[in-house]
Amino acid sequence: METVLQSNKSSYEKKIALFNCLKEIKVEKLEPSEEQRVKLFVRGKMKFQKTIETLITLLKNDERLVVNRELLKSTIIELTLKQDLNLLKLLMSSPEIKQKFFTEVEKGVLVFNQIKFQNFISNKQFLPDSFTQYKNKIGLVADRQYLANSGEVVLA
Repeated sequence: METVLQSNKSSYEKKIALFNCLKEIKVEKLEPSEEQRVKLFVRGKMKFQKTIETLITLLKNDERLVVNRELLKSTIIELTLKQDLNLLKLLMSSPEIKQKFFTEVEKGVLVFNQIKFQNFISNKQFLPDSFTQYKNKIGLVADRQYLANSGEVVLA
Protein backbone atom coordinates (compact mmCIF):
# COMPACT_ATOMS: atom_id res chain seq x y z
CA MET A 1 0.00 0.00 0.00
CA GLU A 2 2.92 2.33 0.77
CA THR A 3 4.23 1.78 -2.76
CA VAL A 4 0.88 2.77 -4.24
CA LEU A 5 0.66 5.91 -2.11
CA GLN A 6 4.20 7.04 -2.99
CA SER A 7 3.86 6.30 -6.71
CA ASN A 8 3.48 8.95 -9.41
CA LYS A 9 0.00 7.74 -10.34
CA SER A 10 -3.00 10.07 -10.38
CA SER A 11 -5.30 10.24 -7.37
CA TYR A 12 -7.91 8.22 -9.22
CA GLU A 13 -5.41 5.47 -10.13
CA LYS A 14 -4.17 5.36 -6.53
CA LYS A 15 -7.74 4.93 -5.25
CA ILE A 16 -8.36 2.07 -7.69
CA ALA A 17 -5.08 0.38 -6.74
CA LEU A 18 -5.81 0.73 -3.01
CA PHE A 19 -9.33 -0.58 -3.51
CA ASN A 20 -7.95 -3.63 -5.31
CA CYS A 21 -5.48 -4.23 -2.44
CA LEU A 22 -8.26 -4.05 0.13
CA LYS A 23 -10.50 -6.29 -1.95
CA GLU A 24 -7.89 -9.05 -1.78
CA ILE A 25 -7.53 -8.93 2.01
CA LYS A 26 -9.54 -11.73 3.61
CA VAL A 27 -11.17 -10.92 6.89
CA GLU A 28 -12.70 -13.76 8.82
CA LYS A 29 -15.61 -13.22 11.07
CA LEU A 30 -14.36 -12.67 14.60
CA GLU A 31 -16.77 -13.96 17.18
CA PRO A 32 -15.95 -14.08 20.85
CA SER A 33 -15.76 -17.53 22.32
CA GLU A 34 -18.59 -18.66 24.53
CA GLU A 35 -16.33 -18.28 27.55
CA GLN A 36 -15.60 -14.65 26.62
CA ARG A 37 -19.31 -13.94 26.12
CA VAL A 38 -20.14 -15.43 29.54
CA LYS A 39 -17.37 -13.39 31.19
CA LEU A 40 -18.62 -10.19 29.55
CA PHE A 41 -22.20 -10.97 30.58
CA VAL A 42 -21.22 -11.71 34.19
CA ARG A 43 -19.04 -8.60 34.37
CA GLY A 44 -21.91 -6.44 33.08
CA LYS A 45 -24.37 -8.06 35.47
CA MET A 46 -22.03 -7.49 38.43
CA LYS A 47 -21.54 -3.83 37.47
CA PHE A 48 -25.33 -3.38 37.15
CA GLN A 49 -25.88 -5.02 40.56
CA LYS A 50 -23.21 -2.82 42.16
CA THR A 51 -24.87 0.29 40.73
CA ILE A 52 -28.23 -0.86 42.15
CA GLU A 53 -26.71 -1.41 45.60
CA THR A 54 -24.92 1.95 45.52
CA LEU A 55 -28.09 3.75 44.46
CA ILE A 56 -30.26 2.06 47.11
CA THR A 57 -27.76 2.93 49.85
CA LEU A 58 -27.57 6.51 48.59
CA LEU A 59 -31.35 7.00 48.30
CA LYS A 60 -31.95 5.63 51.80
CA ASN A 61 -30.11 8.71 53.10
CA ASP A 62 -33.11 10.85 52.09
CA GLU A 63 -35.87 10.35 54.68
CA ARG A 64 -38.53 11.53 52.20
CA LEU A 65 -37.87 8.38 50.14
CA VAL A 66 -38.13 5.83 52.97
CA VAL A 67 -41.08 4.31 54.85
CA ASN A 68 -40.53 1.39 57.24
CA ARG A 69 -36.92 1.10 55.97
CA GLU A 70 -38.22 0.55 52.41
CA LEU A 71 -37.67 2.92 49.51
CA LEU A 72 -40.73 4.46 47.88
CA LYS A 73 -40.24 3.99 44.16
CA SER A 74 -43.20 6.25 43.32
CA THR A 75 -41.80 9.10 45.44
CA ILE A 76 -38.38 8.74 43.81
CA ILE A 77 -39.97 9.01 40.36
CA GLU A 78 -42.15 11.94 41.46
CA LEU A 79 -39.13 13.88 42.79
CA THR A 80 -37.21 13.01 39.63
CA LEU A 81 -39.97 14.49 37.47
CA LYS A 82 -39.92 17.64 39.60
CA GLN A 83 -36.10 17.71 39.30
CA ASP A 84 -35.89 18.06 43.08
CA LEU A 85 -32.69 19.92 43.98
CA ASN A 86 -31.99 17.84 47.10
CA LEU A 87 -32.40 14.58 45.18
CA LEU A 88 -30.07 15.81 42.41
CA LYS A 89 -27.45 16.88 44.98
CA LEU A 90 -27.73 13.47 46.63
CA LEU A 91 -27.25 11.68 43.31
CA MET A 92 -24.24 13.85 42.45
CA SER A 93 -22.60 13.05 45.79
CA SER A 94 -21.70 9.54 44.57
CA PRO A 95 -19.04 9.48 41.81
CA GLU A 96 -20.43 6.21 40.39
CA ILE A 97 -24.02 7.48 40.24
CA LYS A 98 -22.88 10.86 38.97
CA GLN A 99 -20.96 9.21 36.13
CA LYS A 100 -23.94 6.98 35.23
CA PHE A 101 -26.74 9.57 35.20
CA PHE A 102 -25.07 12.94 34.58
CA THR A 103 -23.28 14.25 31.49
CA GLU A 104 -20.76 17.08 31.63
CA VAL A 105 -21.58 19.41 28.73
CA GLU A 106 -19.04 22.05 29.73
CA LYS A 107 -16.51 22.37 32.49
CA GLY A 108 -18.59 22.45 35.67
CA VAL A 109 -21.95 22.11 33.88
CA LEU A 110 -23.74 18.79 34.39
CA VAL A 111 -26.97 17.65 32.76
CA PHE A 112 -29.11 15.05 34.52
CA ASN A 113 -30.32 12.24 32.24
CA GLN A 114 -33.80 12.00 33.70
CA ILE A 115 -35.04 9.36 31.24
CA LYS A 116 -32.08 7.06 31.87
CA PHE A 117 -32.58 7.43 35.64
CA GLN A 118 -36.32 6.74 35.45
CA ASN A 119 -35.74 3.69 33.28
CA PHE A 120 -33.19 2.42 35.78
CA ILE A 121 -35.53 3.02 38.74
CA SER A 122 -38.42 1.38 36.88
CA ASN A 123 -36.37 -1.75 36.13
CA LYS A 124 -37.85 -4.79 37.89
CA GLN A 125 -34.43 -5.65 39.32
CA PHE A 126 -34.37 -2.33 41.16
CA LEU A 127 -36.60 -2.70 44.21
CA PRO A 128 -38.64 -5.67 42.92
CA ASP A 129 -40.76 -5.77 46.07
CA SER A 130 -40.99 -2.02 46.49
CA PHE A 131 -43.61 -0.65 48.86
CA THR A 132 -46.14 1.64 47.23
CA GLN A 133 -48.58 3.90 49.02
CA TYR A 134 -51.54 2.95 46.86
CA LYS A 135 -52.88 -0.25 45.39
CA ASN A 136 -52.90 0.00 41.61
CA LYS A 137 -55.99 -1.26 39.81
CA ILE A 138 -56.25 -0.37 36.15
CA GLY A 139 -58.78 -1.76 33.72
CA LEU A 140 -62.01 -1.27 31.78
CA VAL A 141 -65.14 -0.69 33.82
CA ALA A 142 -68.84 -1.20 33.05
CA ASP A 143 -71.44 -0.33 35.73
CA ARG A 144 -68.64 0.31 38.26
CA GLN A 145 -67.36 -3.26 37.88
CA TYR A 146 -64.12 -4.28 36.18
CA LEU A 147 -64.78 -6.16 32.94
CA ALA A 148 -62.17 -8.74 33.98
CA ASN A 149 -64.35 -9.53 37.03
CA SER A 150 -67.57 -9.61 35.01
CA GLY A 151 -68.96 -12.93 33.84
CA GLU A 152 -70.59 -11.40 30.75
CA VAL A 153 -69.30 -11.93 27.26
CA VAL A 154 -70.48 -9.77 24.38
CA LEU A 155 -69.65 -10.43 20.74
CA ALA A 156 -70.05 -7.49 18.41
